[in-house]
Amino acid sequence: MDMSSVAEGEATAYRDGRGAIYKFKLGEGVFVNMYFTKAGYRRSGDLHDCNQYDVVLQGRTRLRMLDPHTGSEVVQEYGANDFIVIPARTPHMFEFLEDNYLLEWWDDTFKAWYYKPYRSMIEAGLPLADTEGRDLSLLARPAA
Repeated sequence: MDMSSVAEGEATAYRDGRGAIYKFKLGEGVFVNMYFTKAGYRRSGDLHDCNQYDVVLQGRTRLRMLDPHTGSEVVQEYGANDFIVIPARTPHMFEFLEDNYLLEWWDDTFKAWYYKPYRSMIEAGLPLADTEGRDLSLLARPAA
């Protein structure tokens, strides 16, 4: 979302079938996102050069991340009031298990790149049940 015309202290919103993203401009280059996401949908599927911080305000979510050292997928579930740290350069994807409100911010200038194995599932609208219990890190490994 282009924030160049948004004044400090103001916000912009983006809505789609998954819910809404509200992006707040706190100061020049300082942003906080609040997501409302309906149960059964995914978001993110990216990585960035800075650490990302999230707080679940309501609902349950599953976070999939690739460990940058081993390439193995780490999957954890979070609920209301849980604080999440996603290290820099770590591919990640949220899977929303219940209607969910989530706050998100970064410790440096935000610039993201899509991580194709995760992002393609988001863009295809793949149901959560299709990947339940699967290790998605296998999608990122080259064939032997």
